[in-house]
Amino acid sequence: MTALPQPSLNTIGTVLTVLKSDFPDISISKIRFLETEGLIVPQRARSGYRLFTGEDIERLRLILRAQRDSYLPLRVIRKHLSDGTLADVVEGREVRPSAPDLVDTVDLRDAERPVSTPEPAMRPMSESQLLAATGMDARMLSEIKEADLLAQDELGRYSGESVVICRAAMALDQFGIDKRHWRSFRNAARRETGYVDQAVAHLTDTEQRNAAVSELITAMVELHQWLLRAHCTVGEQR
Repeated sequence: MTALPQPSLNTIGTVLTVLKSDFPDISISKIRFLETEGLIVPQRARSGYRLFTGEDIERLRLILRAQRDSYLPLRVIRKHLSDGTLADVVEGREVRPSAPDLVDTVDLRDAERPVSTPEPAMRPMSESQLLAATGMDARMLSEIKEADLLAQDELGRYSGESVVICRAAMALDQFGIDKRHWRSFRNAARRETGYVDQAVAHLTDTEQRNAAVSELITAMVELHQWLLRAHCTVGEQR
């Protein structure tokens, strides 16, 4: 890990240099984007330049790890920062999540399970590693693959996101929503991908485009989640 530079106040260029070895994709636009989202609040020199303390840099490092290693969306990162629990989540220490966050971070089969950080399982993995990471059997994996919910790379490995997808499918199965209906989720995602592509088509800067895609996905997930909650609540009141 690169040592923090001296003096205690650092320019955005220095911050970029410090973080680059651990996060090769980091860029000035990415740091500015996280500031725009309110996740970091650097000081400002009289000239207007951003100045970052060592604490700001460590906060940035934590946010970037939460995105890279734990696949947390910005909304969830923001909440854990507010609660002071993001370091616990990233390091895999036990954290009791609030109910709205269970969908994002927890195995839905067990509401008492602490927030999970996907550890080595969130790296590309073999089929046996995926089965071990999720606790499911080969039959369930076969049904998930049959529903075309998972993708494999040229080496036959599964992506880290496969753990989350499998756990979600297992939760649906537990509540009686079986594989006959899983394809509808896949088809909806593919359809919405077209909306995202259209919305960012005008962006030529790669960092801006990636940031916009990330935020659009988060917004779509939140919209879908809260529309579902609203309709389910209405149903309960009838």
